[in-house]
Amino acid sequence: MPPAPKPFVRRRPPAPPPPLSAQDIRHQERMKQIEKIREMAPTHTQAEIVDALGISRRTLYGIAKDHDLTFKRPARLRSGGEGRNKHLEERDAKFAERIRAFLELGITRRQACGRPGIANKTFERILDKHGIDYPKAQRGCTSCAA
Repeated sequence: MPPAPKPFVRRRPPAPPPPLSAQDIRHQERMKQIEKIREMAPTHTQAEIVDALGISRRTLYGIAKDHDLTFKRPARLRSGGEGRNKHLEERDAKFAERIRAFLELGITRRQACGRPGIANKTFERILDKHGIDYPKAQRGCTSCAA
């Protein structure tokens, strides 16, 4: 004789998984963001990624530091560029004209630095570049100090 059939037992459907906590949601969003940054890093600069994703530079730097990411270098560095150098040369030429006028008026070197608002190093660089001989104050001279 065959064995007796087992009695029918109604089983509950499996319970739905509990909802994600706020911390888990933030972690998942952060991981998605990190993956996007990881994909963009070789072909984009930091500034481009910040603009594209709408995150702060500080956040991007932190993510890059934590995950050892390197980014594409910008094409133009801040200190260089033809436009900037041309602008500086034009500015120095204007300062040189003013310095020559100050020399004719008999103004001291310190006053000649102060009136256009340039530093002493810049003043000396302009003098060397444009071949201006601006005498320094002599010892015992009663010239005013600015």
